Amino acid sequence: MSLISPATRFLLSLSMLKGVGPAALKRASLIPDFCEKGIEDLANDISQIAKALSGGGEWQNAKDDAARQIEQAERHLSRILSPIDDEYPRLLAATRDDPFILYVKGSLAKQPEKSVAIIGTREPTMHGEVVAGRITQFYAEQGWSIVSGLAIGCDAIAHQAALEAGAHTVAVLAHGLQMVAPARHKKSC
Repeated sequence: MSLISPATRFLLSLSMLKGVGPAALKRASLIPDFCEKGIEDLANDISQIAKALSGGGEWQNAKDDAARQIEQAERHLSRILSPIDDEYPRLLAATRDDPFILYVKGSLAKQPEKSVAIIGTREPTMHGEVVAGRITQFYAEQGWSIVSGLAIGCDAIAHQAALEAGAHTVAVLAHGLQMVAPARHKKSC
């Protein structure tokens, strides 16, 4: 099973260039056959890419960095997605500030439109704990996938309640697959 499509591999390499962010990646992905074009052709069309390549050698470094990211994903039995991949969540792609590159371990929701984010404070009151658990249980019993951040507090309560209900749960980690934080949640992953 391939962990990354050729087009997403190319976009991942572009994302490793300093100053090339989600907006530039999105513009690049909209160019027909962008991954078959030369990097210089893309630089002519997208100023952020041209600026990132101005010193020479940056493209090879970016491709090397992307290769390391792919190796790390493979070590963690994960895959890398971009909005051009069918598996990338459509609702996420429709948001204004969607992450352009996702690292995924495990499975995403079978019905992504039935996903709900349950988040809250890291230090909930006892009442807050009860409410977070009840809300999660309600959605879990309705067959929804529970999405949260794996942080302590309400996030952890949501994941635990989802697991106890036998529901699908997705942890969103802002810092990558190599680090589960807080460390006490590692055994759950």
